[in-house]
Amino acid sequence: MHSSQQSNALVGILFLVVATVIFAVQDAVTKKLTIMIPVGQILFVRFVAFTLFVTIYLSWRGALSASIRSKRPLMQIARVSVLVFEMGLFAYAIRFLGLAEKHVVMSCFPLIVTALSAPMLGEPVGWRRWLAVLVGFVGTLIILQPGTGVTMVVGVIIVVASGLYVGFREYRLSYKQDER
Repeated sequence: MHSSQQSNALVGILFLVVATVIFAVQDAVTKKLTIMIPVGQILFVRFVAFTLFVTIYLSWRGALSASIRSKRPLMQIARVSVLVFEMGLFAYAIRFLGLAEKHVVMSCFPLIVTALSAPMLGEPVGWRRWLAVLVGFVGTLIILQPGTGVTMVVGVIIVVASGLYVGFREYRLSYKQDER
């Protein structure tokens, strides 16, 4: 590997580590806040702060007007609505769910992506991948041990939120492929 490639790899690793720490801290803070503050208020503050940050950044880069234009504004509104709903479900579930259990469910995203890639993107999924998805889901159930710590309602909420999270990302991929 050349030194510039090594440097890029190290920067990438550093960004991954920093992002992982930020997400862990964000989850812990969200869990703490949901005990004291309604989920809607947490989401409002989070999205207002995010909107301000992105607006300032895009204005600084001179790309604000280009980022506001959309060929499909109703689809953009639907995507944002689903994102807010999905984040609200996660925040609500975190209040009643341990962070470890939440991360176990979140680690199922590749399994859900694989399962949804056939019906949503029309991609072929062979029997080996279906077997891997099934084994992964069984492993998740073994780790979560339904009936012990995770109540059925909270478990359903987190799984629905996971499905929304993955489903809309799958849709975004298919939308980008349609534009090519």
